[in-house]
Amino acid sequence: MKITIDLQELTGKIIKSIEVEAEPHDSIATAADRAAEGIGIMPEDIYGNLGIGDIFFKRENTVSDCLRHGPRWHLRLVCVEAHFEGDPPERQWFSPRRKWEVVHRWACRRFHVAADACPNLVLRADSPDGGLLNENQPIGELRGCKTVWLIAPGPEPNG
Repeated sequence: MKITIDLQELTGKIIKSIEVEAEPHDSIATAADRAAEGIGIMPEDIYGNLGIGDIFFKRENTVSDCLRHGPRWHLRLVCVEAHFEGDPPERQWFSPRRKWEVVHRWACRRFHVAADACPNLVLRADSPDGGLLNENQPIGELRGCKTVWLIAPGPEPNG
């Protein structure tokens, strides 16, 4: 059977829709893996963010458990646009509960930063001179697309 999953901003704006094939006995985790591949995100960003209306499905639910709510599900994520040196910016979608450290690792992979150089870079909010993001904090429920910069650390403003 086909399930339609709408990738939505937290405001409800649909960014992308995909169809996923699933069997009634499949777990939401299995459907999430297929959806993640089709959207280009990590399956972990789907868990707890997939549902209908105010109902969010659990990883261990079966597809048939969730189909009683209908075959069109929403996936509410937050957008992060990462910048690095002279490369074009890259957008990716994450669960609001994920930590900024996940964005840091993703940006290093996406921009092909050497594994030994990545820990020496930091994430700054909004601009290369913006505030440091605490990578141990959740991304949070952002509206629109949050701009971050992956850069070498420098002195803090007023510091």
